[in-house]
Amino acid sequence: MNRNNLIYIFAAIVIVVAGLVYFLNRSEESIKDSNNNEPPYSSSKWDVDVQLGNKDPYGLYVFEELLIAHGKFTQFNDYTDYQLLDSISNVDSSLYMYVGLDFTLTHSEIDKLLEGIAKGNQLFLSVENQPKYLYDELFDEGLMFEAKDSAVLVTNDSSYAMYYIQNQDTLTELWDLFNPYTLEIEDTIHTEAFDSPMYVEVQYGEGSVLLHLNPVIFTNFQMLRTEGKEYFKSFVKTLDQPHIQWLSFAKYEPFEYDDMFAEAPTDNSLLSELFKYPPFKWAFIIVIFGVLLYFLFRSKRERPIIPAFGDSKNSGFAYVDTLAGIYFQGNHSAKVLKLMRRNFYDAVYKKFYIDLSKRKSNKPIIALAQKSGVSQKSIEHLLKLLETKVDISDNFVSKTYQAQRDFYFNSDIWTSDDKQLLEKQFSIIHRSSTQAIMLVISGILLILFGFILLSSTIGWGILLWPVGIAVLAIGGRMLGHPIIKMNNKVFIYQPLFGKPVHLNLSQIEDILRDGDLLKFHLRNGQTFTINLQNVGIKYRQYLIDFKTNLNKADYGR
Repeated sequence: MNRNNLIYIFAAIVIVVAGLVYFLNRSEESIKDSNNNEPPYSSSKWDVDVQLGNKDPYGLYVFEELLIAHGKFTQFNDYTDYQLLDSISNVDSSLYMYVGLDFTLTHSEIDKLLEGIAKGNQLFLSVENQPKYLYDELFDEGLMFEAKDSAVLVTNDSSYAMYYIQNQDTLTELWDLFNPYTLEIEDTIHTEAFDSPMYVEVQYGEGSVLLHLNPVIFTNFQMLRTEGKEYFKSFVKTLDQPHIQWLSFAKYEPFEYDDMFAEAPTDNSLLSELFKYPPFKWAFIIVIFGVLLYFLFRSKRERPIIPAFGDSKNSGFAYVDTLAGIYFQGNHSAKVLKLMRRNFYDAVYKKFYIDLSKRKSNKPIIALAQKSGVSQKSIEHLLKLLETKVDISDNFVSKTYQAQRDFYFNSDIWTSDDKQLLEKQFSIIHRSSTQAIMLVISGILLILFGFILLSSTIGWGILLWPVGIAVLAIGGRMLGHPIIKMNNKVFIYQPLFGKPVHLNLSQIEDILRDGDLLKFHLRNGQTFTINLQNVGIKYRQYLIDFKTNLNKADYGR
């Protein structure tokens, strides 16, 4: 074989191999069906998961981004907690919206949603399985369907070809349609397909319900097509409200249980292991039996009947605010201010349905002033204090705390009962936790050391037991008993041992400081001393400030 023949053979092999590589690795996207000019959508994740944020073909990421970017809507709120439904149904200028496979709200929840619609809001719903309760409320007859691989959507403006794509190929889809005879004259048809309504608007009270029967239209692979984007523009024109309230909590994904693969439950608890030993099992049974006998014979009444005490009023805001009022003395000013700011936003939203945390203008402040009866100037001043970003001091937090309290009372967020309850609450000053913990550890070590000495036949080790128990008791008492309880009228000093000293603040003549000692001189001539070293570190400055401000009106002087 000559050289030229070898070259020809080699060239032929290269051409054949290149051709095979080309045809075998050519992307299916370049292959077009002669009966379908729509280019396939390329993806490897075709699971049906119609929800916000999902970038797969059947997700709603593109639809969500288009809604947010569209200038027609000023808010897009995603709700995942169904307990907020009552609040959502009471807001104004809202478009309740949901796209998915199922809409699983209960009958009472749908009724609550319809109440909000009747006030002038809108509901846009596009789900695969229409909720029967809602559908029966609006229509008398069932749905129709058309089995095709594509559908031409016709609106007042134009027509748009839509395809059902699965695994990069167009397949037959059951396109749901309304029965034309079930619609009333006043119902509006926004989109038709196969000469039947697909997207309609039904008036309900002062608002309306918009039902779109095919959520596949709004998924990513449709919205990325040119005709999908054009249809979106036509679709947005049918929505009137500026605030979108997306009802993510309407999605329900049941857990599929297959008893064929179920395993018998196993008990791996600690008791199951211990019950393997008969002595422990019987000891445990005897203890349980003894406890039952104790409650049986000790449950008889030994005192006169005490009248039931009425339920106290829920004063959650008062609690949080009081917590903030005493916490700032612990050198955590920035954290406390953040807590107070969040408390203020929540209180205003729950009372007046005004969200101040995301405001972009003065409109929410003006609305709050009108609803609360507090001047706009006062509200702006309070917000300026709460939203400050610079380094802040304890005095700044105290000033903000007082302004926040005034707003709560002037706007009726707090009532006079809350004020009385707040005045009765005490600020608690604890002893040094470091000293207390050290005493507890020392007591435990003394007892253990006594055991070690006894195990070494050293008899005097038993003397360490009472010493250790005493030290342990003192440490525990220091942890469990605060040194001072006080409010704006009463001062209670609780020594470690002995009776507490109850005083009205007006009984204190003067407080002198000698190093770490605070000497309290009373008007009746008595004195007592508090060592700051025995007080928790975060409370020491509070006592020093109390001494300085003793003559101020804040302390009942």
